Amino acid sequence: DVLTYYGGNDGADYTYAEAISGDLDWERIKLVFTADAEHVIEWEYEKDDRGSNGRDCGWVDFVEWKPARFVDAAHESKTGYTFQGYSGTEGGEAEYEAGAMLDAEDATETFYAVWTPITYFVRYHAEPVESMMSLEQECTYDVAFEVRAATDFLFARGYAFQGWTTTEGGDVAFAGGFSAENLASEQDAVVDFYPVLAPVEYTVKFFDGDAAAADDIAATYDAEFTIPAVAERDGYAFDGWATSEDGQAQYQPGDSVKNLADTNGAEVALYAKWSEVVAENSLGEAVEQSD
Repeated sequence: DVLTYYGGNDGADYTYAEAISGDLDWERIKLVFTADAEHVIEWEYEKDDRGSNGRDCGWVDFVEWKPARFVDAAHESKTGYTFQGYSGTEGGEAEYEAGAMLDAEDATETFYAVWTPITYFVRYHAEPVESMMSLEQECTYDVAFEVRAATDFLFARGYAFQGWTTTEGGDVAFAGGFSAENLASEQDAVVDFYPVLAPVEYTVKFFDGDAAAADDIAATYDAEFTIPAVAERDGYAFDGWATSEDGQAQYQPGDSVKNLADTNGAEVALYAKWSEVVAENSLGEAVEQSD
């Protein structure tokens, strides 16, 4: 013998719910309707002819109807966070999906939204000192991170690192070695960091022995400047400027030169080099010169 329990919409298209057969104790059976319509519940008892033992019947008792309760399908957005669901306890893990139907026995009255911060990436457009160093830095919303310092990267010779910008060619937005946070609010977003570089500045000094021979020149890397002349000296010919006191002349007055130093604040010394002028008579003999 079988007692079958059906349910459906307006008596049509019944959905098989549950059936019992044999000598059984009381059993709770539940049928959930999700459609917004009229519903029909029906029990059907079917007697077979394979035996006549027992009471040849089934009991239905305590039919209870509980209107469904649903978790709120709407929830507020929260910048930089992803909604995970609802918890029945404040600070708990997500147990309910938005819009989910609650079990009839669930007595929870207050639901707390559960949020997780998004993660995003900062991508550095520069050559790392260590070839194995990742150029992407994973960050979490509402958690400060340290912007990578200039010492982690290699930059063009003669240029000094000023900081990072998020637009190529833009102004400095972040200094290396300082903290930043919340640069993106979407999951897996990428924030590009470009280095801001400035040519180094250095000073060129001119000496004749220990004395200054010309005004100092404030020079900038990759920018040309003109080598100055020097006051004449009786009995001597000016050979040019050398980079050391005992070196050979390398630069002549009027030469355009650049990039004599690649370190910010450096000082470059150039030294006047002279050759004594020897006077000769008509026979090609050296003669003493007088002032």
